[in-house]
Amino acid sequence: MAIADAVYRETLGRLGSPTLQRTVDPLSPAVRNRTGQLLDMALSTDAMNGDDWDELTVNLWAFPAVFVHPPTAWAVLAERLLLEMIISGGNGWLQRSEALFRLLGHPCGEMPVIAACATLSADRTNQIFIEPLTILEMSSHPDAANHLLRQIVDPTNDHAHRGAWWAVAEKVGRGHFTSAQLEALGDQAVALLTADAQHPACRLAAAELLRQMPATASWRVRSAVRRVASVDALTGNVLKTGRTAPAGVAAAVVAGLAADAMRLTPRDVLDHDPMLAHLLDEMLFHPQISHRLLAAQLIAASPYSVAIGAAIGDELRRPRVLASAELAVPMVNALTHFSDVDRRRLVERLVLAPGVPAPVMEAAAWSVGHGRGPGDLRFWPAAFARHLAGGDPHVHTGPAGAPPLTVSAARGLVYSLGIHHNVALLRKLRTDTSAPHHVRIAAAWWLNIPEHILSSVRRPDN
Repeated sequence: MAIADAVYRETLGRLGSPTLQRTVDPLSPAVRNRTGQLLDMALSTDAMNGDDWDELTVNLWAFPAVFVHPPTAWAVLAERLLLEMIISGGNGWLQRSEALFRLLGHPCGEMPVIAACATLSADRTNQIFIEPLTILEMSSHPDAANHLLRQIVDPTNDHAHRGAWWAVAEKVGRGHFTSAQLEALGDQAVALLTADAQHPACRLAAAELLRQMPATASWRVRSAVRRVASVDALTGNVLKTGRTAPAGVAAAVVAGLAADAMRLTPRDVLDHDPMLAHLLDEMLFHPQISHRLLAAQLIAASPYSVAIGAAIGDELRRPRVLASAELAVPMVNALTHFSDVDRRRLVERLVLAPGVPAPVMEAAAWSVGHGRGPGDLRFWPAAFARHLAGGDPHVHTGPAGAPPLTVSAARGLVYSLGIHHNVALLRKLRTDTSAPHHVRIAAAWWLNIPEHILSSVRRPDN
């Protein structure tokens, strides 16, 4: 149900009541009692699973003027749901994500959700920034835009900067910015694309923002965009085709993956599925993160899931593909939706293998936590030795001196430990004085998450 809700929300491009028909009778005593019970659970230290959040937020839409006392309870709901969402995985993550969007669209929940996202994103001890900021992309409230603009100009850290760029690149198409804000964003995007050492994801988002700039953009911005596009291949591709790779490259990759999927998937009629080809193109080459994510989730929910996972794994074993960060990074990110034991161990090897491009290794470090099945028992000691405990001399210089991708990869490994609920290794990292400071801070953040939140996302039915 959550994937269907996500499809309808993204297709219609708006927040609001659940688009799919849900039979919720606000006059029913059973519905009222159940809603009260779920509210009591969510506002206490009881465990909540994804189904509970789904039912609660659907029911709250049946009571748009519901009285919740004290009024600050809305903030408690938003903060808890946001925290559970960012540390969840799989269907539990998707259910909480859709529940959070419902709360964001509720007349009583919008401001508490915006405040929760802004507060978490401004917290320098926080370890997950992308999701709280991209949640704000859907809200048309001026506060959501203002929080994102602050993170563009004065980001909390590299990940907050990345999340803010992703969000504003999508928000522009929704018409959520004033003319003055658009002009300022255009200048910021041009400045980012003409600077050195910017994260590839920020460059991609800045190019996508410029692609959507209205024709009324100033001559200065339009002239600068043309200059950047003439010397930067990524920007040129996005501006010309709305895709991250040249049309021929994207078409060849999509055709190969689709052919493998059709060959490996039992079927009665189809020899070619144009919808699968479209979704693969969106998943790997669309410049907006929400389109890539939704396409991956749809394929993962289809009969093609196993075959596509195997085909992407085969592609990532090709030196030519692995050497191209523009191809390999979206494939590694997509594998989080198609993981099995073989693909998990492939991602582990990408974390450890010498010569892997830094953006690919970083993506693998953040993705390995979502792998399914048992990993290689030798992985974590080897990963610590290389990325946390001295294998890379740059890591010890800390965030001020280490290359951003190196710092991010180290934090990604701690994130993966947290997603795996590996408390023993997190405790070891927190007290390891030989580990970089930012790694110890990351481990401490995970260990400080309240137990009732952790127990909610640890459940098999999370």
